[in-house]
Amino acid sequence: MNRIHLETIPSTNEEMKRLMGLQTLSDFTCITASHQTAAKGQRGNKWVSEPGKNIALSVYKTFDRLKIGDQFAISMATALALKEVFSDILSGVSIKWPNDILVNDRKIAGVLIETGVHGSSISWAVIGVGVNVQQHSFSDLPFATSFAKEGVPSLTTEALVLKMLPVIEKHLHTVEQCTYTYLKAQYESVLYGHNSIKKFKQVGGEPFFASVDGVNENGSLCLKTLHGERISFHFKEIEMLR
Repeated sequence: MNRIHLETIPSTNEEMKRLMGLQTLSDFTCITASHQTAAKGQRGNKWVSEPGKNIALSVYKTFDRLKIGDQFAISMATALALKEVFSDILSGVSIKWPNDILVNDRKIAGVLIETGVHGSSISWAVIGVGVNVQQHSFSDLPFATSFAKEGVPSLTTEALVLKMLPVIEKHLHTVEQCTYTYLKAQYESVLYGHNSIKKFKQVGGEPFFASVDGVNENGSLCLKTLHGERISFHFKEIEMLR
């Protein structure tokens, strides 16, 4: 893995895409940064992070035969990699659909994936990962946590990056080596809210209670209502409430 470390940049994902426009990058090129000034999170949110206290990284991965319909496999593999690493250090780690990592119901990491398409296949992905490591205070984010807040204050960002990268690489290899069904089964087994009642709100709708019933073939979240009805939602269509 070719790793590039920078102190301060707007976004590791944007820097990776900038480099892609200038040169041919080797598979699994990784960019890490001590601080991002314009990082993006899911749903268009800004990812807020104190300088030097957290992990910001992006990985460039190419694919030979990944069908567009199987794109969610990238998300599942990345989330499973993070869960594997974090579970060696902390207890209570789970994946919240689509790819947030929770520790004891609080968010410790997020993933933002951007892809390129060639014909009917995914040709490349830039996988951005943000992890809260040593930050203690999260203003206006009451459900955020970090390794330090969870009782591991001595863990450094560099030590965690070195643990994460080979496991991320290992799991991303499974995207084309394993079937989508296999990855889906692994992912669903550790999915937050699986087979337990949670409160949800659909865009423009009223809150309702349902249990997480897994994901379907395109990565949509499947819920089972209190009446036993199975319904599915695409990303940004549904929100799990506290």
